[in-house]
Amino acid sequence: MRRLSVVFVACAALLSGCLGGDVSRVKESRMKGWPDFTVGQLLGTRKACSSTEWKSFTDTRDRKVVEYSCDYAPGTAYLKAKHVEDMEEARKHREASLADLVKSAEYDQERIALAQAKVRGQLEGSAELEGQLEGLKVDVQRLQQLSKNSTCRDLDKNQFNHPQVVRFLQELTKACDDGSASRDPDFGRSVELTKVRAISWARQTLPSLESGLARQETTGLESAMREVQQLTEYAEKNKASRERLAPQRQAEHEARMARLERRGTNFEKVREVSQWAVQEQGPVYLGSRVDLVFSDGVLEQPVEADFVFTHASRDSADLHAIYQIVLDQTWSLYGKKQ
Repeated sequence: MRRLSVVFVACAALLSGCLGGDVSRVKESRMKGWPDFTVGQLLGTRKACSSTEWKSFTDTRDRKVVEYSCDYAPGTAYLKAKHVEDMEEARKHREASLADLVKSAEYDQERIALAQAKVRGQLEGSAELEGQLEGLKVDVQRLQQLSKNSTCRDLDKNQFNHPQVVRFLQELTKACDDGSASRDPDFGRSVELTKVRAISWARQTLPSLESGLARQETTGLESAMREVQQLTEYAEKNKASRERLAPQRQAEHEARMARLERRGTNFEKVREVSQWAVQEQGPVYLGSRVDLVFSDGVLEQPVEADFVFTHASRDSADLHAIYQIVLDQTWSLYGKKQ
């Protein structure tokens, strides 16, 4: 982390008023844009500062520099609370990431189960078609045995399998049920005609049932079984991938949480700093920055004069949204190369 390089010069003149003179000149000066207040009035007693410090030193360019610093309490409190939130969020992210691996396995199994159900459906469909086909073949054999001399017992609908064949025989069985068959001299002829019509329909229907069964077995069933095989192979590959990724993800999360914990443990405070070069014609404003002070270094974020002095003129103990943005951006840089 970078630090502002300065050479601090002990001011023995502290007793003689040297320090007080430079600092006083800065405090009594006014910033452009805030003419109604001196610098000392703006920065001296801010509610947001738990402590302030003014000091004078000579920098590496042999300039007399006065530095003001404020331990910015709202920022410190915000980042300490943010550390707790960051840790909790990281824990949730770790748990969710590892849970995703479990969900991935469950999803693979669900897809396989659906494909297997499709296979069962195809098998059931094939069995149904095969049953219709065989039943219709039996019906044709029974229809061929009918003649003009057939009795109502030969026309019993319970002897036939296919619903359409039963519908062909419906008028005949109705006549049998109400007794009119025995009184109808043309009943035998009606049986012969119905027989011809039913057999003709059955012979036209049998090929379509046979081709439908063939398609069901060669296209639908084979496709469903191939899908089960492909999904099973895919699931095995995913399983191997998960077994490889699980420890890797765990290590990544642990490393992230360790970095976050180190950041929170090492964090000390937010410090706001402004500097002036003291020249014969008067103080010259050099700039301001926000420091995040850690036990293992300092993160420095330069800010505009307006950022510091507008906040100071409002004299609020609350953390402004723009200040929060600066803190968030700088906070995220901890542990990264600058």
